[in-house]
Parts: sequence; C-alpha cells; structure tokens
Amino acid sequence: GSLLERLLPRAVVKIMPRSLLGRQLLAMTLVLGAGNGLMWLQAERVAKTDAIGGEQRRMLAIARSITPHLDGVSHERMAQAAPGRGAWLSWADAPEDVKSFHDELAVLQGFAELQAPVHTLRIRDEYRDQIAAEPNRPHRKALEFVFTSADTPVWRHERDYRPDMRTAFFDGVPTASEPHADSRGAWVSAYTPLLDENDAVVGVVEVEDRAEALLERLADRQKRHAALMLAIVLLMCVAIGLTVQELSAGLARLEGAAQRMGRG
Repeated sequence: GSLLERLLPRAVVKIMPRSLLGRQLLAMTLVLGAGNGLMWLQAERVAKTDAIGGEQRRMLAIARSITPHLDGVSHERMAQAAPGRGAWLSWADAPEDVKSFHDELAVLQGFAELQAPVHTLRIRDEYRDQIAAEPNRPHRKALEFVFTSADTPVWRHERDYRPDMRTAFFDGVPTASEPHADSRGAWVSAYTPLLDENDAVVGVVEVEDRAEALLERLADRQKRHAALMLAIVLLMCVAIGLTVQELSAGLARLEGAAQRMGRG
C-alpha cells in the first residue's frame, strides 16, 4: 500500500475512500471542519470577553455612582476613632454616624439591584507596609470592613486582599476584577478609591455581584455551539461520503463502458 496507508491505523484505512478524488474530498472536509472549529473557538473567546467586560463595566458604573456619597476624610476618622472588630452586633447599637452610612448604602444597593452588600474596605495598619511591598500577591486578612450595607454589622472584620485591588488602593484608579470565587460563590467585583483631603487613598468602595448566572449562560452557550459545530461537521462528512459514493459509481460505469467499447 501507499505510505499513508502504512502510517495510518488499519481501521482508519478501511473506512478511507479508495479513489484519489474521494480522499481529496475527505481531506477538504477535514480542513473545513478544523477551520470552522478554530473560528468557533475564537468566537467563543470574544463572546466570553464581551460578556465579562459588560459585567465589569456595570459594576464600575455602580461603584462610581456610590463613591460620591461617601467621604474619605470621615471614613478614616471614624475608622481610627471607633472601637475595634465587632464593637456592636446590631445597627441599633451602632453610633449614629456609622448607622447613617449603612442606611444610605443599603438604599443605594437596593437601587442598583445588587445581590451582595456594598462595603468600604481599608488596609489594616499592621499590613500596610507588607502589602505596599508586594501588592501583586494575595494577603490573608489584611483588610478590614468599615461601612457596609449588610443587614448585620461587620465593623472592622477582616477581609483578604487580592491583587486585582492594587490599582484602586495604590494608584487611586477605579478597577474591576475578573470573575473570582470564594467560600460565598463566584463574583465580579469593582473597586473605587476613597480619598482624603490630600488625595491620598484611605480606602476603597467594593461593589460586587454574583457571577454564577453569567458563567452558566456562557457555559450553556458553549455547549450549544459545540453541539451545532459537531452536527455540521458530521453532516459535511455524510454529504462528502454520499458524493464520493455517487462519483465512484459513475466513474465505475464510465470505466466499464470504456472497456466494452475497447473490446468492440
């Protein structure tokens, strides 16, 4: 047999068209299938990027609309003056100025139809130098909540620092995260800086919303499109097979007719 037949597994050789035309058509089908597959993968990447980008822009727009309602100077003053973690267990026991920020953030959260509370975060004093030296790696329990729209106070409770917060904390530029997961689920978050009277960053506003529905929609879309692409490739193979069969039968008839004419 040919070199190709010696290289391919015997099972593949058995189902390959015997004629040169059939093999050329099969090769064309495989090339078209591979090209369509690559185009599909690129389209899925673009669709995923656009979907996530849209959610990031939505989170940033909400965070930017909330930030003007907060004051970085008051934020830092209250954080420094008030007691430590868990100083009150209900909003009824909280200082009036802290409670007023909670009430305002709760209204803004409801207006934005967010599933997660809005928080403000600051770097815990004992971690400030550590994070500044290595802002591009996670730091566990290096942040603390200050203001929140949550139903239960989380005053000065710890929060992990993630590298996607770096731009807001250290450059003073609003930023949004890629989808990320923690013990509560999957999220897309946005962070906008809170500035003091010297335009120094004293904290950030954190706005986040669940990403599970977005990720599930993207996964379902990929499954549907993958099934469609597979069906198209299979139909192309069937069509090529039928075409090859018809052409081979026609060539065989022509060859038989030529032989009969040659014999007179």
